[in-house]
Amino acid sequence: MKLTIVPFRGVGPIQFGMSREEVRKTMPERAEPFRKNMFSLTDTDDFKDHRIHVFYSAQDDTAEAIEIWQPAKPLLGGETLLDKPYAQLLKELQETDPDLEIENPGEVTSHRLGICVWAPTADSEPWRPARSVLAFAKTYWDGFAEQRADAVNTLLKRLGEQ
Repeated sequence: MKLTIVPFRGVGPIQFGMSREEVRKTMPERAEPFRKNMFSLTDTDDFKDHRIHVFYSAQDDTAEAIEIWQPAKPLLGGETLLDKPYAQLLKELQETDPDLEIENPGEVTSHRLGICVWAPTADSEPWRPARSVLAFAKTYWDGFAEQRADAVNTLLKRLGEQ
């Protein structure tokens, strides 16, 4: 399935800022909510058939990020992102965004394009495609570190009470 990423607006039929209910009505399959990890602040909706995870804001439960993975075909500017070697994709992203953040091998963020790319085997197998792309709203990273620190502190407090 081809899904067009429109930077800072959404992916395919899902627009950032839509409520969880609106997202679920937009998708032709039933969402399976889950917690991405123990530090997640809200449930993520998994749309398995479409290979999409939708992340929601803890403040107002609206869509703020969408992760797409193979075999879905996320498109950005008409170019597919997950069907080319990671090394080639990285080069293309660096040409488009000279301020591209490379956090670890295979983990890159473009604040100009509103995407993150994850390629867990990039350091040992750069010829393999990236595994997933995360498109995000402009406000996705606002207060991100503080929110996650609060989540960690809450989790530690709960563990201490047991």
